[in-house]
Amino acid sequence: MPKISRFYCPECDFEMPRGWGTYVYVVDDDGRKIVAPHPCEQFVACDVIGCTMKELNENEEYKSRVGVMHYTVCIKCAHQFAVDLKRHLRVCPKCGSNSVYNCREMIGRQCPRCGRAQIVKEDTGIIS
Repeated sequence: MPKISRFYCPECDFEMPRGWGTYVYVVDDDGRKIVAPHPCEQFVACDVIGCTMKELNENEEYKSRVGVMHYTVCIKCAHQFAVDLKRHLRVCPKCGSNSVYNCREMIGRQCPRCGRAQIVKEDTGIIS
């Protein structure tokens, strides 16, 4: 089971969502993204797509409709949003910048809000 981490600036109140920086989603028949929470990602995906767990590995529809969203931040305007980095461009929906980084990439980078400290990752002691 993955450890839950905290990604934050020690000098100001900037913080990215806690967790491991990603979450799984599945696209339903109407094109909406449905969050598939850990540890039940595959069960949720099967329910949405309409396949059994046995069929899952051979199901091409599963591969095309399931993705991973990454929590990201624009270092130009500090806007935070989630994006599937394999399927979408790294472009901030607020300011249009392509200076977008996920939680793990922000570790050791200058805080986009205060600019005084670097973003750190801290183990919360929680396991999901």
